[in-house]
Amino acid sequence: MDRDSNHPMMDKVEVEAILDLLQNRIQGRAKALEFGCGGSTVTFSQYAANWISIEHDDYWAKRMRSALPSSSPVEILVSPPDFPHSGMTPAKEGQFKSYIASAKKICPEDGFDFVLVDGRARIDCILELHRSRLLGDGSIVVLHDFRRNRYISRLGEILEAYDLTSALTSGNLRGLGVFEYRGLGKANSSGSPASSSRRHNPQLST
Repeated sequence: MDRDSNHPMMDKVEVEAILDLLQNRIQGRAKALEFGCGGSTVTFSQYAANWISIEHDDYWAKRMRSALPSSSPVEILVSPPDFPHSGMTPAKEGQFKSYIASAKKICPEDGFDFVLVDGRARIDCILELHRSRLLGDGSIVVLHDFRRNRYISRLGEILEAYDLTSALTSGNLRGLGVFEYRGLGKANSSGSPASSSRRHNPQLST
């Protein structure tokens, strides 16, 4: 699928779900971070107080800047891969280390409220948000293309620090996973039955 600078590369129901989060839960106050800019940047950034996108492709970042209104407060930070890659093939280990670490350099003092993960090395980006303390308690992290096998296989790693509150996975949807950050003091290490049930048996919406 070709990248579109004006429309999110998402199904309509996925776009609506994210808009619902931004409008009704975050209510325009979000300090938002996005891994991988695109039509989603144009569509969703207007519902956040601040929006920063991290992009690995300099050409695409320039195209996106030209697609945004001149008055847009969106900041696009370019962080190229640490060694060459081919197209949109899955990331190799260490290939996007700098890209993942970029979020730490731009994090607000009290952390991000909302993060959309739709770029490269997605699971490692989500884990880094926790390891580097870049989120506040209750912050929302949205993973697009949730149904990819390489993401599902690492779901357990994410659930050590996040609750999966909903997932759009029905029909031909590419999948959207919505996670709520529990916070550093609540990241699971005890393996208690209650915590394990909450983390590993989420209610999935369809």
